[in-house]
Amino acid sequence: MDVAGIRDRIQATLDPNADIRRQAELDLKFAEDKPGFLDALLNILEAEQEQGVRLSTAIYLKNRVSKGWSASDESSSQFKPIPEDQKASFRNRLVSVLASTQAQVRAQLVPILQKILHDDFPDKWPDFLEITLRLLNSNDANSVFAGLQ
Repeated sequence: MDVAGIRDRIQATLDPNADIRRQAELDLKFAEDKPGFLDALLNILEAEQEQGVRLSTAIYLKNRVSKGWSASDESSSQFKPIPEDQKASFRNRLVSVLASTQAQVRAQLVPILQKILHDDFPDKWPDFLEITLRLLNSNDANSVFAGLQ
């Protein structure tokens, strides 16, 4: 997955020109079905310096997970479900990204975590409590706060 290309498309969704925004949204819609899309979004969240792009990435990620995580949701019938292999990778990275982000972005990631926990804990994410305990026992304030959330 081309992380730089995805990042450019997300930045283009912030463009004042409506045609550029629409094309960027179509490009992202096409890319979201490709393997590695969720990981690419997490990569952007980890590395991005521009607050607007970081926040837009988090919002896009929240919308994608809320619409495609659970195959049993009524809304998921019109959205392509996220494959299980991508879910496992995403779960493994989500908490650490949440712990390292700023409050505005974290506010978008917490609902993602809640959705995943509702659908996957404990059967598909049995080590979540262990991850949370590690965060709570760390000496980093952001990690402890993320563990509490």
